[in-house]
Amino acid sequence: MKSGWKSRTISDKALQARRGVATGADSAADTKSYFDLTESLADHRADADDALLLTAMFDGDDDISVEQINTQPFDFRTDEDVFAWVAAVLGKSPSARLIAKAILKEDWAIVTESLHNNGYHIDTDNHIITLDNYAMTATSLGHSAFFRNDLLLNMVRAMRDLWHENRFAATALEFGAEEVLLLERVRAADCDTFAVLVAWELRGEGFSDIWRHIIGTEEGDMALAFSHYLERDPRALFDGRALAQAFRVWHEDDQRVDACDHETLEMLDDLILSRDGESPFGDSVLTKDRIEDLSRLPGGVIYLEGLGGRIRRDPYFAGLNDPINQAHLFQIIYDLKVTRVNDVPFRNRDLAQKIFPHGEMRENWSDV
Repeated sequence: MKSGWKSRTISDKALQARRGVATGADSAADTKSYFDLTESLADHRADADDALLLTAMFDGDDDISVEQINTQPFDFRTDEDVFAWVAAVLGKSPSARLIAKAILKEDWAIVTESLHNNGYHIDTDNHIITLDNYAMTATSLGHSAFFRNDLLLNMVRAMRDLWHENRFAATALEFGAEEVLLLERVRAADCDTFAVLVAWELRGEGFSDIWRHIIGTEEGDMALAFSHYLERDPRALFDGRALAQAFRVWHEDDQRVDACDHETLEMLDDLILSRDGESPFGDSVLTKDRIEDLSRLPGGVIYLEGLGGRIRRDPYFAGLNDPINQAHLFQIIYDLKVTRVNDVPFRNRDLAQKIFPHGEMRENWSDV
């Protein structure tokens, strides 16, 4: 199964590289809705064609019927039409509705751009969510059920990721590099698990096409495991056991796990470079309670309750098996333990001071 990870942790370097490969029709579609993520949020708010505030997106008619919602895609003309449809559909999911209320406490803008099938990107500095439009215009999205539903599910993942960002971003760098790798893996698996839950809820509201869509995607194995568990025990929907099963199945796909780890390691590289080589990490341990809390649903259910210890110690969940990712992580750890002076690496800081005295030493140390 072809797998990938859709996350905010796509590094700026990787994002710029993906933008740079667009040609032909892709470039034409990119030009229509493209903007520089490094610009200020105020600049985007001033351009109604580029960005829409999340508060405006979810400020629609709650009483709209399923039949009316299903006719909206045929009238897509602008990105705002697409966002209005997404908000109307998600308003029918209790879980999506609760998480939307939670994240709307802060001002975030939403735009579309071609991310070359990478789902979404969250710019935490400028408070901007970018959804992949697959190099398609709003009208084209309206006529393609596959890409339209994929965009909607990516919005669900982005909302869940933003929920995590608001709750955990301030403390994420308390941990060491290896702990952050596990943290991001659990977070990515949870975002896909939450998308399965929302698709299931929408199925019960009459949007069966969205459930069929997720079954046909990379997360189809998770969706089937979730539904099969519910067939055996319908009560598992309410206590989180069916979601825990979907979370477990996420780790069965090695390509999915390896892609997640690769993106996290790229993020760590960018983070270290932004600190001029100085270690940005702490030495806290990711406890089982924090792991379990990552699975907290807006309604209060913690579907990984009691499983945090196993996730932390079981190689099935915490193992790093890809040799390239292993080498990448070891290089990051090595770089953080080395003191560099004039691009010469030293294991011993005192020795570096003796060889490069009188202010020749770099001000920022890479020593942990």
